[in-house]
Amino acid sequence: MQPLLTVLARNGLSAPDGRALHAYGVTPQEMDALGPLLSLRIGLGQRLASTAQGFVLWAAELIRRPTSLTSRKACPEYSGMSESSVSRTVRPGMLGSRM
Repeated sequence: MQPLLTVLARNGLSAPDGRALHAYGVTPQEMDALGPLLSLRIGLGQRLASTAQGFVLWAAELIRRPTSLTSRKACPEYSGMSESSVSRTVRPGMLGSRM
């Protein structure tokens, strides 16, 4: 997923190194690129490792930012996903990515 590769490259990495998610310092432009791509992938049911990694990074960054930036408009579309479906999307990103 290109936005993830961009974040890693900007941090001088080719793969996640296990640091805390906030330490990657995702820029507003990277968030803008990540959100629509996640909406597309989640909408298509693409449960790829990179989708999970992107979602977890995006969600962590969204939580870290001031509340004025965390409106529902900023959220990837995952309406209609069951709790188990959300879990299947998030869990691999948290456990397998080391990001």
